[in-house]
Amino acid sequence: MGAYVRGVSEEFEEMERIPWAALAAATPDPRRRLAAVGIGLVALLALVLVAGRWLLAPGASADPDPVEALRESADAVTASTVPAEEIIQARPTPAEPVAPAGAAIYSEADLMAASVDAEVKIAELWAERFVRDYLTVDGDGSVAAAAAQLVATELPAPTAGLASFVEWAEPYAITATRPGQYRVEVAYRLLTGSAGSFVRQPAAAMAVTLEVDVDGTATFAGPPEAITLPTLLPATTPTLTEQIPEWVLENVQASGASIVGAYRRDGVWWVVLTSELAPGIVRPHAVGVAS
Repeated sequence: MGAYVRGVSEEFEEMERIPWAALAAATPDPRRRLAAVGIGLVALLALVLVAGRWLLAPGASADPDPVEALRESADAVTASTVPAEEIIQARPTPAEPVAPAGAAIYSEADLMAASVDAEVKIAELWAERFVRDYLTVDGDGSVAAAAAQLVATELPAPTAGLASFVEWAEPYAITATRPGQYRVEVAYRLLTGSAGSFVRQPAAAMAVTLEVDVDGTATFAGPPEAITLPTLLPATTPTLTEQIPEWVLENVQASGASIVGAYRRDGVWWVVLTSELAPGIVRPHAVGVAS
């Protein structure tokens, strides 16, 4: 009996020496549980807000897109758990628009210059056409009459039996009087006569003012102006010599031509020849040979 009591006593003494923490069951950290619950609540709240906003939006259907709702809720959770600095760094910077390879890039100044160039060409076109028709006197005068209507004028009756045709007309100066309005100076020469006999008149000039719209429509501003043609002076007669170096003559193709003489200017020998430039037309002309 004494031995039994002694054994039981030793067993209790051994159990009393075991730490209580070793017998208690391990419990999880309460802070982690609170964090998990908080994230879940935030995700649920975000999902409810997204769904409510989508349902209350005008024209929204009764069934929201679950994928879009989950994506927005995930963004909300991320925004609540990830620092703003990391979110800003993670989002890619929008790339600058790049023009396709080979595409031309024009500035506003280039486009405006191109528009002005087009207006100038239109003004020159109609100014030349007008001068040709305005000064033409044909059988019934209909061409000149149509041109006169463009400038709101009336033409006097032409001299009986007189005919007039424009041999050539060439715009040589244009001035922008204001945006969209141009004064075009046109040189021309008339052939006048009657009964099949015509005479070339001296070259003359006329100025026409037109307004050109952005769509290319041209309007005459009024009757044309008779102006003076720019002065043309004759060439200074050079002093010709018949003492022409042999090496110069060797470089001149004088077949069928007569050598009148030669002169030297700015380091170039000019040999003057007379030859037939067209059937029955013999004219002097010069051939240059560099030193």
